[in-house]
Amino acid sequence: ADLFNHVADLHDVEHYNSMDQEQWDKFFQKTDAYNLFRSLPVLPSADALLRLVKEYAGEYTILSSPLNFDREGSIKGKREWLAKNIKI
Repeated sequence: ADLFNHVADLHDVEHYNSMDQEQWDKFFQKTDAYNLFRSLPVLPSADALLRLVKEYAGEYTILSSPLNFDREGSIKGKREWLAKNIKI
């Protein structure tokens, strides 16, 4: 998922590296984690990367930490995103 570029677009900055910690903290504090994670854009290289991993290793596991302030919303949104976007 392309979280960083999505957040940069929302803040109208050229690159997410130009955001300071306060901007990130405010963003996450005001975010509906469920809706954020279920609707993130897919990185353009995601399918190719997962195909390569599967060819090399045979399988893969995706690990992702939920946000502390909304664990359940994060988990639910991320699971929906994976079901919708990851087919490999």
